[in-house]
Amino acid sequence: MTDINEVMGRLNPKLAKRLRLATDMEIERQPLPSLGLTKALGGGFRYGSQVMLWGNRSSAKTMLALQTIALAQKEGKSAAIIDAEGSLTPEWLDALGVDRSQLIWIPDVKTISQATDEGVKLIEAGIDILLIDSISVLLPGSFFEKNGDMKEFEETNQIGQFARGIGKMCGAFNYVNSNTLILLVSQVTTGIYNWGAMDEPQGGKKAGHLNNTSVKLTSSLTEANQIKGVVHDGNRTIEKVIGRPVNWKVDKDRGPAMGVTGSYDIYVDGDFVGIDNVGELVDYAVECGVIEQGGAWFTVEEQRVQGRKNVVSLLRANPAMCDTIERKVLGGTQQED
Repeated sequence: MTDINEVMGRLNPKLAKRLRLATDMEIERQPLPSLGLTKALGGGFRYGSQVMLWGNRSSAKTMLALQTIALAQKEGKSAAIIDAEGSLTPEWLDALGVDRSQLIWIPDVKTISQATDEGVKLIEAGIDILLIDSISVLLPGSFFEKNGDMKEFEETNQIGQFARGIGKMCGAFNYVNSNTLILLVSQVTTGIYNWGAMDEPQGGKKAGHLNNTSVKLTSSLTEANQIKGVVHDGNRTIEKVIGRPVNWKVDKDRGPAMGVTGSYDIYVDGDFVGIDNVGELVDYAVECGVIEQGGAWFTVEEQRVQGRKNVVSLLRANPAMCDTIERKVLGGTQQED
């Protein structure tokens, strides 16, 4: 056997200077607005990686990405959004806690090549988080003439050009990236195989290979699946749909999170907007015994509360109590009988 230090000593000095022992490896992760997803991924999304957020319409893919940016900004991180869909609004960013004064916004990006060129420049400039929302609307090079003019519609039907372009974009990002967390939002498509059909993200096989983590988000828009609540409109009080449950699955990860599933509620109107991480915390706390439940009654830090909704309200109004329970849940601590 050869000692590792002997091997290092025999290498070209230039190469040896670049190499590191694995003991020097440090992984920085970005916590997410979902407690369950953060826990499943060992602390959140890893900086220096590409993450695909994909799923059906209105499964709150962008909400997850924006709230992740908001949490990162509180830690002093920088962020940029390539707004390919052109759907962002100041009101929505504010509602989700994003600091617009510390956010680079790149509108009017329509092509894969433009998103790639501008994304590479942002990564090389040291941006901490880069979000592309979404890759599904970007046009491949086959839509354009050499002079940049758009082709006639019937001349744009080259098979596989979109997937090839997105794969090249992900490859370019992978080449220049060391420390940036890249979030790619994608819609769902159907892959046809010998054994049948299956849902998969748009972007092709190469993009799927280059993404370190992939999270599938699903939500039903049926009436029975909606969360209704009371909203105040001036002097009127009206009942309307204010949210819905979202299911998540880590369908790719280089670690134990692979295949882990969970759910949380999202709210788009009312007193609270965003991913209901407090409600999610209550469910996990009951599951691991940090909060005791007997029928409709809950015991929260020696307080008796009736109804899950009231428990959520109690914790949302008491951040210190909420933090205490979260530490116990993440630490696996259970209350003694």
